[in-house]
Amino acid sequence: MSRIAIMGDTHLLMSFHEKYDKFVEFSRFIEQVQADEPISIALLGDFVDKRQSLQGRLITWGEGSEYQVKIEKMIESTNINWYAMNGNHDDERVYPSIEKATPNFKVVAITKKGENGSNIEPVEIGNINAWFAPIPHDAAAQVTKEAFQELARRKSIFTKNTKPHVLFLHINMIHRGQDTGIDDDILDIVASNFDRVINAHEHVYGVHKKKKNVIYMPASFPTWVVKDRGFVKKYAFKDGTLQETSKFRNPFGYLLLDDETLEVEFKQFPPAMANVEVIYDVTSASISQVRGDWQTIAEDIHHELVASGKFNNMLILPVLTGTIEPAISFTFNNDVAAVFNAFTNIYVHAFVPDENLVQPSYSIDKLRNERLPTRETAFQNTKDQVADIVKKLGEKQIDVNPENIIDIISKIENIGTAFFIEKSKSLNAAKYIGGVIENILPELNRTFDSSIEMASIDPVLGLAMKAKSNKKGE
Repeated sequence: MSRIAIMGDTHLLMSFHEKYDKFVEFSRFIEQVQADEPISIALLGDFVDKRQSLQGRLITWGEGSEYQVKIEKMIESTNINWYAMNGNHDDERVYPSIEKATPNFKVVAITKKGENGSNIEPVEIGNINAWFAPIPHDAAAQVTKEAFQELARRKSIFTKNTKPHVLFLHINMIHRGQDTGIDDDILDIVASNFDRVINAHEHVYGVHKKKKNVIYMPASFPTWVVKDRGFVKKYAFKDGTLQETSKFRNPFGYLLLDDETLEVEFKQFPPAMANVEVIYDVTSASISQVRGDWQTIAEDIHHELVASGKFNNMLILPVLTGTIEPAISFTFNNDVAAVFNAFTNIYVHAFVPDENLVQPSYSIDKLRNERLPTRETAFQNTKDQVADIVKKLGEKQIDVNPENIIDIISKIENIGTAFFIEKSKSLNAAKYIGGVIENILPELNRTFDSSIEMASIDPVLGLAMKAKSNKKGE
């Protein structure tokens, strides 16, 4: 019995986390694959990447090529023949370049814009005829159908040998939205003509519910953080405790294909860093509550998944649900990140909204008449804007010590003025304080024929704020 290792979606240049070294991880991954003693490796695309992240800028050919020598050495060191097709994230120039420098790396398919990818011949690997079809991952349904029909025709006239036929793809096969996936009637064209159909790109291992010979490929190891994709466990924080909402799973790895029986085995690969999702209801939460809750969350996850030895590092994705107030939304990432600074080997990703998250919108008129959920948030927001206050005043030749501004804000906070809280809520506190400092000195000096200096401004400003507040009935 001989087996072929099938891998894809390593996304070596796509960032998962700054503490996660994908090249070290790829080296570990290759060592595990080699331990299974495959006769060859089929690489089904999205290997290197032409961009760093889903929202990132494109990586130029020159930037990407600096990693190529490292990649070539890893491939050559396996002493196993690699057969590679590219995916939608690979620059079509990368594979031919690796092939020239690496004797055991063969390019068997390159997807090119405008081609339907059906004009191919099979490659004999062990006891199978391997068909690598470079059909564009986002091709229109009719284009995919025509390509499948041509593949079926070419397979039907193939008479070179009687070995089983396995088709390798890198396309949108699973329905996940309006314009993704292919219908069963189109998929049936290849499912009924090929002995096995193995598709990368989906980042999930599975067998098609109706076409049992159609297999979906897992991602090799973590690639990016997206809600509902690639997590090892899900939690929800309820009633002050962290509760599991899904069983532990490891979605990463590769496939081993028996070249005689065509049986497929999913071989899991435990990554050095993985991510979990935590559903968190922000309705009526204060900043202090957020900090306390996430302290509990971080401690529990660290204990269960890191301190226990399951993973070296853990990345947490907060998924917010409920109704979030503007002040909480404004500071949430910073407040949660501050909690995780005290932990080693556990990190937090920027939060993402759940489909049930509601974020109220505030008009200027509404802001004038409503208060922030917490006084703490209002004054902290203002202190965070001290640099803006100093900068704006400096542009008008008014020099102010930032410590004096902090002192002014603290004194107003002790007074408890509703007027100031309302100004803070509109996030224009920096502009307001700067304007008061800029205007109050000359106005007072003109009125009282005096020469009040900057050193006296904090009590003057405090009294002015108190007077404003008293007019509002406080």
